[in-house]
Amino acid sequence: MAGELLDVRDGARLVPAWDLLADLVSSVAGPLEATGDRELVDAGLERIRRRGTGADLQRRAFAETGSFEGVVDGVCETTAPT
Repeated sequence: MAGELLDVRDGARLVPAWDLLADLVSSVAGPLEATGDRELVDAGLERIRRRGTGADLQRRAFAETGSFEGVVDGVCETTAPT
Protein backbone atom coordinates (compact mmCIF):
# COMPACT_ATOMS: atom_id res chain seq x y z
CA MET A 1 0.00 0.00 0.00
CA ALA A 2 2.53 2.48 -1.19
CA GLY A 3 -0.06 4.78 -2.69
CA GLU A 4 -2.49 7.32 -1.41
CA LEU A 5 -6.15 7.10 -0.48
CA LEU A 6 -8.87 9.72 -0.42
CA ASP A 7 -9.56 10.94 3.11
CA VAL A 8 -13.08 12.37 3.16
CA ARG A 9 -13.25 13.11 6.87
CA ASP A 10 -12.12 16.74 6.52
CA GLY A 11 -12.97 17.47 2.92
CA ALA A 12 -11.39 15.36 0.25
CA ARG A 13 -7.62 15.06 0.26
CA LEU A 14 -5.11 12.41 -0.63
CA VAL A 15 -3.15 10.93 2.25
CA PRO A 16 -0.67 8.05 2.49
CA ALA A 17 -2.62 4.79 2.59
CA TRP A 18 -0.86 3.51 5.71
CA ASP A 19 -1.64 6.75 7.57
CA LEU A 20 -5.34 6.50 6.79
CA LEU A 21 -5.38 2.83 7.74
CA ALA A 22 -3.65 3.61 11.05
CA ASP A 23 -6.32 6.22 11.77
CA LEU A 24 -9.07 3.71 10.95
CA VAL A 25 -7.64 1.05 13.25
CA SER A 26 -7.18 3.65 15.96
CA SER A 27 -10.82 4.73 15.63
CA VAL A 28 -12.04 1.15 16.20
CA ALA A 29 -9.41 0.18 18.77
CA GLY A 30 -11.93 -0.07 21.60
CA PRO A 31 -14.22 -2.57 19.88
CA LEU A 32 -11.24 -4.52 18.55
CA GLU A 33 -9.83 -4.84 22.05
CA ALA A 34 -13.24 -5.67 23.52
CA THR A 35 -13.64 -8.60 21.12
CA GLY A 36 -10.03 -9.72 21.45
CA ASP A 37 -9.29 -8.95 17.80
CA ARG A 38 -6.75 -6.13 18.13
CA GLU A 39 -3.71 -8.42 18.07
CA LEU A 40 -5.10 -10.28 15.06
CA VAL A 41 -5.61 -7.04 13.13
CA ASP A 42 -2.19 -5.70 14.10
CA ALA A 43 -0.50 -8.96 13.08
CA GLY A 44 -2.35 -9.02 9.76
CA LEU A 45 -1.37 -5.45 8.95
CA GLU A 46 2.25 -6.14 9.90
CA ARG A 47 2.25 -9.15 7.57
CA ILE A 48 0.95 -6.94 4.74
CA ARG A 49 3.64 -4.35 5.49
CA ARG A 50 6.33 -7.05 5.34
CA ARG A 51 5.31 -9.02 2.28
CA GLY A 52 2.97 -6.61 0.46
CA THR A 53 -0.65 -6.71 -0.59
CA GLY A 54 -2.17 -9.44 -2.73
CA ALA A 55 -1.65 -7.23 -5.77
CA ASP A 56 2.02 -6.75 -4.82
CA LEU A 57 2.47 -10.52 -4.57
CA GLN A 58 0.85 -11.07 -7.95
CA ARG A 59 2.98 -8.41 -9.63
CA ARG A 60 6.10 -9.91 -8.06
CA ALA A 61 5.12 -13.40 -9.26
CA PHE A 62 4.61 -12.11 -12.80
CA ALA A 63 7.94 -10.27 -12.74
CA GLU A 64 9.71 -13.43 -11.55
CA THR A 65 7.99 -15.92 -13.87
CA GLY A 66 6.90 -13.81 -16.82
CA SER A 67 3.64 -15.73 -17.01
CA PHE A 68 0.11 -15.62 -15.74
CA GLU A 69 0.46 -19.30 -14.88
CA GLY A 70 3.18 -18.28 -12.44
CA VAL A 71 0.81 -15.73 -10.93
CA VAL A 72 -1.92 -18.34 -10.50
CA ASP A 73 0.58 -20.79 -8.98
CA GLY A 74 1.66 -18.09 -6.53
CA VAL A 75 -1.93 -17.31 -5.55
CA CYS A 76 -2.62 -21.00 -4.99
CA GLU A 77 0.48 -21.38 -2.83
CA THR A 78 -0.48 -18.32 -0.79
CA THR A 79 -4.13 -19.16 -0.25
CA ALA A 80 -4.19 -22.96 -0.11
CA PRO A 81 -4.93 -24.31 3.37
CA THR A 82 -1.96 -25.94 5.05
